[in-house]
Amino acid sequence: MKATVGSIGLRARSLCKGGGLDDAGVLVCARTLHAERMRWVAPASSFRAALRKGVRDLASAYIAERIRHLLIVEDSALIALELEFTLNDLGIDRVTHAMSVGGALAALAQDDVDAALVDLMLNGEDGRIAIADLMARSIPFAIMTGLDDPDALSMQFPGVPVLIKPFVRADLISVLTEFC
Repeated sequence: MKATVGSIGLRARSLCKGGGLDDAGVLVCARTLHAERMRWVAPASSFRAALRKGVRDLASAYIAERIRHLLIVEDSALIALELEFTLNDLGIDRVTHAMSVGGALAALAQDDVDAALVDLMLNGEDGRIAIADLMARSIPFAIMTGLDDPDALSMQFPGVPVLIKPFVRADLISVLTEFC
């Protein structure tokens, strides 16, 4: 028996080709990222809540459902502020910003962080110290860098996403969906 597709299902289909509600009332969407086919499944109520918060697309709803608190480790206040606005727009309400390794370690000790974005160079400090703490706590993270050689970072941190600055919103969304 097919579920009656209400306005939420119609909205989902308009946001994501093939999206809709299945027989159990679960929002289903097939989406292509990095040439891999992924199937996103989320309760329709979660998607409705994300829409009420102003989240505009299914990828954002997916991220907002799974990442509730994100730590930004970035020494540039302007970059951190822009990232915070973008993350809020994606539905992540709680964003903590640390401008130094000490600030990052303090935030990790005090808060329940779900994921992190870490700059490698923090006013002469090495962001790898914060990365080591994130790895010890099994918190997913991505490295943000302005360096030219992402392959060297990929070798040093296998499986860790690298965002080359400046990056666009689509790159950020792709990395955040990898966390989930």
